[in-house]
Amino acid sequence: MWWDALVSTVGPRPVRPRGPGDGGAPVDGGGDPVVSVVVPFKDAAPFLDAAVHSVLAQNWTALDVVLVDDGGTDGSEAIARDLEGAHPRRVRVVTHEGRVNRGIGPSRALGIREARGPLVAFLDADDVWEPTHVADYVRLLRENPVADMVCGRVWAWRSWADPHLEDRLSQLAFAPGAVVAGPRLLAAVLRNGYYATTPCSLVVRRHAVLGCLEHLEAFPGMYEDQVMNSWMQLRSVAVMTGGTSAWYRQHDASFSARTSESDRAHTAFLSWLRSQVEELPDGDPEVRALVESALQEALGRATPAARRTLRASIPGVVRRGRRVLRRARTAAGQVPPAVHTERVERLLFRHGADLRGDVLVLGGESVPTGTDTTSRQTLPWPAATASSGPRQALAALPSAAFHCIVVLSDGAEVAAGDMRLRHLRRALRPSGVLLFLVPGPDDDLEQALREAFGRDAVSSDHQDHPGPRGRPLGLLRAVVPAGSPGEDARADQEGPRVP
Repeated sequence: MWWDALVSTVGPRPVRPRGPGDGGAPVDGGGDPVVSVVVPFKDAAPFLDAAVHSVLAQNWTALDVVLVDDGGTDGSEAIARDLEGAHPRRVRVVTHEGRVNRGIGPSRALGIREARGPLVAFLDADDVWEPTHVADYVRLLRENPVADMVCGRVWAWRSWADPHLEDRLSQLAFAPGAVVAGPRLLAAVLRNGYYATTPCSLVVRRHAVLGCLEHLEAFPGMYEDQVMNSWMQLRSVAVMTGGTSAWYRQHDASFSARTSESDRAHTAFLSWLRSQVEELPDGDPEVRALVESALQEALGRATPAARRTLRASIPGVVRRGRRVLRRARTAAGQVPPAVHTERVERLLFRHGADLRGDVLVLGGESVPTGTDTTSRQTLPWPAATASSGPRQALAALPSAAFHCIVVLSDGAEVAAGDMRLRHLRRALRPSGVLLFLVPGPDDDLEQALREAFGRDAVSSDHQDHPGPRGRPLGLLRAVVPAGSPGEDARADQEGPRVP
């Protein structure tokens, strides 16, 4: 199979990809290259050949590959030249003047300049695609001409080096197929970085990204990918894909592993992003507030010297507001209701992209909702009961009725075998999300959710602030897979389906 051949030279055989399969028949893309695939590389000799061959194996045949040599010394250039010689009509190697090392941002910018196709895709030299990847992304852009980019999911690929390690699938900010005005997507990323799009799961219209090239030039290291994403999101429309055909290799030499650079680079990125938001006359107020909050938080983690350097760029009104909030927090003892409400709202705000469509709130008052909310119901969390069949209170919930269910309750009320979680899953639509707020980490509840929704469908998000130290507030997030009918056979056996 193509996958076995692709990885035979780069380490132990990984878990077989889950996704569209092995490619199928070629897709007719016309005569000229429609998609230019930009692959920057530096000291990527162990992986470059596999990355390029995963592009050449695409069933979308109208594409070319732009290999951008960033001045490495491990023999990668020779591999790139061999690939160019073997595929002269499909592979080109370009370099910076004098073959100097300029960094990933300038290299990606050079690749976009050299692209010949109206669409540009991105693949780092250590990542790979499955054969249907490009065709699926092109189809979405053709079906949604208002969109300038496709944003998707990636597998965090760890099993390539050790088959015993688990590969993780990234989260998606909006339902597959959703057409999203860029600022809303940027707001979701700022609330929760798990929604950030990696380059190997992004395809853009070339004309829409050209204005970003000078900004890429200024980011030779970390966060250059988010510079490109954010610049596009502030100005463009995105369409979401639920495809799982991009494999983002995890290893010690990757940028994402260089934690020593992370805080400094993150602060620089947020400072740049704030300047971009302020340049737009009709900037989104929510995005503006999120950027200011994130920048303050980053400054709080910075060294004293770095903090002094950057503090002058923070508006005084924001600094004063932060001091007022800090004084309002209680250091110990009971959590005042106002502070508790603030904590709930802040944690849910990080997951604002999930609060969409028809929302059900169980066990509490109103919660913040996004602009996509069309309806909201509020019900009390039912009292503990031994019944798990038709008499179970949640059995009355209609099936596949809600896009999001928020539970504001003590997780201790839910036993691991309690069928009420099955009823909550049944009440969600495909791609629907359950947000379960708990007063801290709750292993029993998390296990119960995994039994109801599936092992890979549940994630946790815990925070220690705002509020007293040592009194964290936690959130468990469970997702009904896209394409799932939102039903659970065991729940239906226990009780009648309510239309």
